[in-house]
Amino acid sequence: MVTENFLPARWYLSKATTLERAHGPSWLAYGHTFGVNKDHDQAMAAYFTASQIMRGCHLPQLYIGLEYGLTNNPKLAERFFSQALSIAPEDPFVLHEMGVIAFGNLDYLEAERCFLKALSCIQVVGDEMPPERWEPLLNNLGHTSRKLGKYEAALEYHKQAEILCPKTASTYSAIGFVYSLMGNNSEALNYFHKALGLRKDDMFSTKMLTSSLDALMLEMSACDGAEEEPDFLSVSKDQAQTFKLTDLFSGLPQNRESMDDSKNGFNSTDNNNPFMESSLSIEEVDMDDCSL
Repeated sequence: MVTENFLPARWYLSKATTLERAHGPSWLAYGHTFGVNKDHDQAMAAYFTASQIMRGCHLPQLYIGLEYGLTNNPKLAERFFSQALSIAPEDPFVLHEMGVIAFGNLDYLEAERCFLKALSCIQVVGDEMPPERWEPLLNNLGHTSRKLGKYEAALEYHKQAEILCPKTASTYSAIGFVYSLMGNNSEALNYFHKALGLRKDDMFSTKMLTSSLDALMLEMSACDGAEEEPDFLSVSKDQAQTFKLTDLFSGLPQNRESMDDSKNGFNSTDNNNPFMESSLSIEEVDMDDCSL
């Protein structure tokens, strides 16, 4: 089972339970070989046999409750978890599962109490358990804190889970969701991108990415404001005439002679105030050429 070769493990454990039917741990391990393959009926049959043999041990009730939870039967799951909790009130696994049941029942205060108690039990135990095993507990604490409106605490729990088990799409998605609820859409976009980089078919992250992007665009447009377009004087075609720039800015004599019409194609005008009776023909500048 350690090497995840469950079919050979099931064969050997079946032999073990046949040779000694009163050996409870063999029945528990035999049930695990069915549980990992989602064969819930066979798994529960093995766990019920173990519960008859291992009276006074909370593990069979815990695993029976897990199987009922996986088959969407929370009432029976809660019943067996309560039995396991009465036998081992300080077991963090039982407390965690009780918190999951309370969360499903929308009792977030009770869920937070169970999760925090499980976390305190783990901290007392120390390093006896692999840290990756408690990543779901920290994420569930983050979800519960988010439901209670404690966004800062939720971020702290999710980031602790990220440290224990990095590069997990669900953790990144949860962090991004909390940031979006806090109004920090730029950070939310960053974490949703990370989640989709690990799991491209994550529909929740895809939807939230679009929503955060729209919110960020609205924030940018509200901060920047609408750009004012310059006002240009509209003139008629018969008033539009062309001038040399040197004529406008270099200072010409007051009585300049008229130029030859057939040779130059235009008449001179009064240079005292060239803008009063005429206007320049301004060509619109392409905005692409003005990019910084």
